[in-house]
Amino acid sequence: MPPATTRSKTDPPRLSRPARVAEAIKDWIVQAHFGSGDRLPSEPELIERFGMSKGTIREAMRILEAQGLVK
Repeated sequence: MPPATTRSKTDPPRLSRPARVAEAIKDWIVQAHFGSGDRLPSEPELIERFGMSKGTIREAMRILEAQGLVK
């Protein structure tokens, strides 16, 4: 029996925590009907909403910026 930490070749690759948060923020933006040019909540509000650290939220925002979704 293989060790519990071994993933099978069919398992999808895991996303980093900031990448998962970036996906959650994207989903939330769509659900909340944000439009182009609308301001997102402040960093402290995002920290509270998603329950993540400041560093994780900042990295998630950098991911979204690199994708051209936020400025």
